[in-house]
Amino acid sequence: MNEIKQQLLTKMGDTSERVHRIQQQVNLKKSKKTNENKERWVYYGILVTFIGLLAFSANLWSSKLINENGQLTEPGLVVAPEEEDTEITFEKGDNYEELKQYFPPHGTEAVFLGGFENGGSTTQTYWLDDHYVQQVMSNDGGSVERIYRLNGNQIEIVYEEMVDDVSGRLQWASEELNKLPKGELFLEAPLEIGDEYGDWTVMDTSGKVTTTYGDFTNVLIFESIKDDHRMRRYYVPGFGEVKWESDYLDKESGEYEPMTYTDLASFKVVEEEVITPAHFDVKIENDFKPSKHTPWQPSPSGKQQVTIEGIFEQAGEEGEDILVIENLETDESTIFKLQDNVNGQFTPKKVEWIDEDRIFVIIGNAYGMVTMGGKLYELNIKDNIVTPVITDLTPREEIMSVKVNQDGTFTYEKHVYDTDSMEQSESHVEEGVLPIPVKEKNKKVSFWEDLANFETIDLTGYGLENLQGVEVLENTESLFLANNNLSDITSLKHLEKLKFLELSNNKITSIEALQDLTNLNNLILNGNPINDFTTISKLEHLTFLSLQETQIDTLTDVHELKYLNRINISETEVSDLTPLENLKELTYLDIRGTNITSIKPLVRLDKLKYLLLDKDKVLDWELLAKKEGLRISEEIILAE
Repeated sequence: MNEIKQQLLTKMGDTSERVHRIQQQVNLKKSKKTNENKERWVYYGILVTFIGLLAFSANLWSSKLINENGQLTEPGLVVAPEEEDTEITFEKGDNYEELKQYFPPHGTEAVFLGGFENGGSTTQTYWLDDHYVQQVMSNDGGSVERIYRLNGNQIEIVYEEMVDDVSGRLQWASEELNKLPKGELFLEAPLEIGDEYGDWTVMDTSGKVTTTYGDFTNVLIFESIKDDHRMRRYYVPGFGEVKWESDYLDKESGEYEPMTYTDLASFKVVEEEVITPAHFDVKIENDFKPSKHTPWQPSPSGKQQVTIEGIFEQAGEEGEDILVIENLETDESTIFKLQDNVNGQFTPKKVEWIDEDRIFVIIGNAYGMVTMGGKLYELNIKDNIVTPVITDLTPREEIMSVKVNQDGTFTYEKHVYDTDSMEQSESHVEEGVLPIPVKEKNKKVSFWEDLANFETIDLTGYGLENLQGVEVLENTESLFLANNNLSDITSLKHLEKLKFLELSNNKITSIEALQDLTNLNNLILNGNPINDFTTISKLEHLTFLSLQETQIDTLTDVHELKYLNRINISETEVSDLTPLENLKELTYLDIRGTNITSIKPLVRLDKLKYLLLDKDKVLDWELLAKKEGLRISEEIILAE
């Protein structure tokens, strides 16, 4: 590996100047995170750049962010020019609407199948305003945040960098976005066949493509050919990219043969998984004097008054603000600042007194797509207890004002976006009246209740020690709980709609609670000290099962899973593949690091395409060496 690295460095030459310029761009970030794997990513960046020089580089995102194994790699950051900043003039060109349609709507999550180890990937899209789109692309190799700028009749890539996950994406202020330098051209309208973007050429503007999600027409198709490799990318109005594929030229037949592809499997508009913080840190100060704030609002008795410090007369400016409640009799001010407010993403926007002990608070976005309102909460200022008031808002709805009436009710205004693009010009306001919450019913916001409406929830690495209350997730279909401290998963038995469950690297010894989750089709249990695997035999609809680094030593409980097409048993004590000989749907099998010495039971598995094994341990591996359509390797294989 060191020899390869040295060869790459020789090819690349001195990278110090590039690193210096990249650092300049990184410093534009509002809050810089420590990258514990910096040296590793620098090496990977050099590797991918070299591969790009030898093979093909592209202006479209995946060619820069995916290495030869389909893994995300550290992108080449957009580097600010050394000349002075110039003011950006924005306009919507004649073809703005045409360009806009090649991005998904705000808040969408697109899930792709295929790629590296069939691990798939996810793209989440956020419209920051009419001219900026933020996307976070993730797979097992990491996550990349990218910012696009739509101006005139062009789309530019103006920012890209690795992030920990989607929750690590930056919260951008408009001023910061406008400071981003002019970037590389992504698309320019009108789009015509033959247009070139770097190594990519527009092959069709009204083509067709088939994906796992469905069939599409009116497809924009790009192609890049270099030596014996061909890549194609497919973009669909309203969906964005739906498929990319890589082929190699069979010189004997003169035809391109598929090597790997990734295609759209699911697409939905979801509420962002970032939970609005609804708890406050509290401190008391004497003679606190706000500098810029909303007008003071007196309490019903006139003994207290409340304001939002940090904004002027009218709420709506960007930034994180605080609530200040002043006791006019003691001159003491109680200051409420949101807890767990990563990067200052949220802020109190409006307040209204209910009684001497309670106020209504609207909490919404502080940066980026700064909207008119947010979610409505009741704050008990005496006990610092927060309760959500209107809990059925959709991702396109927000509360923009609230007024307490004299008859025990309150009137609210709800701002509703009419389309998923969340444009102010396509919205309306609705008014409603509700009873004021009864004081005795106040209760703390439940962690799990906040997640109850999500179909996909990722709590990887959250340090969870128990799942008390998880039963409210009765509508959840995909749940990621890897890298926690869970030992008891009994509560999961209530989640009957679960289809995808990731439990890797916990302390789980029993999976009996999963036996009635008959809708499960993807189950990942890697790295758990499980002592009984009989439950697996009852999960008859499983299509993907991963038991890497578990204590399993026999596949007896797997032999009746007739729909199983992918299984990973690497780094286990399994020694016999006989139970798999009737799994006719099996396409992918990883047996590296096991005690298996014979693959004879696999001879009749006609659909098997990918087999990972240790050739020095499997004595008869050549039995399948000439099997048509099967690839055998000791290393990771690019799987379709």
